[in-house]
Amino acid sequence: MKATLKYTNCLNDGRRVFSVLSRNDVQILRTKSGKSIYPQLTIRVGSYDELNLLVQILNKISAINWDIMAIENLFGIFLLIVR
Repeated sequence: MKATLKYTNCLNDGRRVFSVLSRNDVQILRTKSGKSIYPQLTIRVGSYDELNLLVQILNKISAINWDIMAIENLFGIFLLIVR
């Protein structure tokens, strides 16, 4: 399952973020930052529970909350989350 996450990079939390992702064996498929302070990560996770746990850990180590932008399951169905 693929998930796209967005966060606010105002404190340059990148090093801590990628260390958490590597410790949890999360495959990073794409990063998109550009000139925006709202970078997006597309990752591959096994289940919704694993995704929720990962977001919970990332919210603990970051000063700003993470948002789940979209989820694509094994059948290619996108679940867009509008906030």
